[in-house]
Order: sequence, then structure tokens, then C-alpha cells
Amino acid sequence: MAFNIGSIWPQVIFHLSYVSATILGNYAREGTTVLATYKPSYVEPGSVIWSNLTSCIVMGMLQELNAAKWFAPDDLKSLFTVLTTGFCGAYSSYSTLML
Repeated sequence: MAFNIGSIWPQVIFHLSYVSATILGNYAREGTTVLATYKPSYVEPGSVIWSNLTSCIVMGMLQELNAAKWFAPDDLKSLFTVLTTGFCGAYSSYSTLML
């Protein structure tokens, strides 16, 4: 039984892109939280309400694109997973449960 690097390469690319999208989503959430913190604000400082709002909008747009078969080719299905679960999952408050 020989080890074939060609069969594992798509999984490696998927996991690297998933981790990269998760890191970018975390940085985007932290940046949005800092940008939304100002003195006469109605929202409590440190709240993730703005990142939740924008994450839901992006997730909704991606779901509509998925329903329109925009992610239909097999090579784009992993991109859909990376963007929704990776980026939007880290950008929303779901990832703050881990902190």
C-alpha cells in the first residue's frame, strides 16, 4: 500500500483555507467590536451585536447563492463551507463562547 499525496491534497487545501477563514473571521470580529465602541453609543462596549448583524447578512447572502446553485460545482462546495462555517462562524458571537 503506497501513500499517494495526490489523494490527500484536496483535504489539505480545504483545512488550510478553513483555518485561514476562521482566523480572518476572528480578526474581523475583533475589529468590528473596536470600531463599534464609541462614547455616546446605545450598545454596551464590548458587545458583538454589530458583528452578529453583519455575519447574519453575509450568511444569508451565501445561503441564497447556494440555493441559486452558484456553489454547484464540486470544487466550490468546499468554498461554501469555508465561507459560512469558517468565516461567518468565527465572525459571529458563536466563537466568543470559546474565549
